[in-house]
Amino acid sequence: MTIKGESLRPPPPVANTGPANRSPTMVAIYTILAFLAVIFALNFFEFGRFD
Repeated sequence: MTIKGESLRPPPPVANTGPANRSPTMVAIYTILAFLAVIFALNFFEFGRFD
């Protein structure tokens, strides 16, 4: 716990693919989940007004 540079270490080059510092597989999963959340939100706000 006495290593000074532990928290200041840059992330590995693999983690530069997205905002979440995870493996590319997790980044893809989070991207798909975020895309589905946006689609569901747009559908809810678009068609929910006409009820």
